[in-house]
Amino acid sequence: MRLFKPRFERAPVNPEFIRHIKQLETVDASEGSMISRYGYIPHPVSLSHLKGKKLFIRARTEGLPSSYDLRKQGRVSSVQDQGPAGTCWTFATYGSLESCLLPEENWNFSENNMKNLLAEECPEGYDRPFDGGGNSWMSTAYLARWSGPVSEADDPYDPISGNCDEFKVRKHLKQVVYIPDRTDPLDNTNIKLAIKNSGAVSTIMGFDESYYNDKTASYYSTGGFPNHAVCLVGWDDNYNQSKFKTTPPGKRVYSEKLMGERMGR
Repeated sequence: MRLFKPRFERAPVNPEFIRHIKQLETVDASEGSMISRYGYIPHPVSLSHLKGKKLFIRARTEGLPSSYDLRKQGRVSSVQDQGPAGTCWTFATYGSLESCLLPEENWNFSENNMKNLLAEECPEGYDRPFDGGGNSWMSTAYLARWSGPVSEADDPYDPISGNCDEFKVRKHLKQVVYIPDRTDPLDNTNIKLAIKNSGAVSTIMGFDESYYNDKTASYYSTGGFPNHAVCLVGWDDNYNQSKFKTTPPGKRVYSEKLMGERMGR
């Protein structure tokens, strides 16, 4: 009987990560801090081979409504402010986790503890300062090794604090689902099913204030370097595209409902 031997291959490097590193090498420290001022840093591994793959194969998709809003279901935790620190990724992580536990369990987890224990000064941290940027791979590592989550009451948020203090862990993470990249702007079934069945979805975006329409609380950009992590809490397939500051071609689903997230700005 021949046993199957798995073939291991080196994963490709994320081109966004390479671009980020090169960009930092060509600017001084003050300009570098502005590049990731919201806090998202690209992860080093490319998952492009998963693009377009369908998750939740057994889930029914024909019953998905044209619009959905977790806020109306009482499944979104409170909006918070990341302040001057590049910690959007911690808020997006806990925005998703707290939403997943609602409405049965109402938690407020400590972004402060996550940002601190994952700093380079701490034994199991990364090459980043206490108030520096990060990504969902870092936050997943923190939760998967059961360093957290801890309660906000035990370690309140302070954007300029820095220590390696440990506190009582309140939950033990057992599973994280990474949703593959979409093939096009309307390839949203994976995202919709995840939101409806599990809660808010942590994602990334390129945020530039010049694209934000404050009159309609809508946002659409034509590209840009990913610099911010947020949570998606719903969708509206019939959102009027004329409400965007820059009108997108065709029909898009990015709306104030889709963007109704914990931006932490």
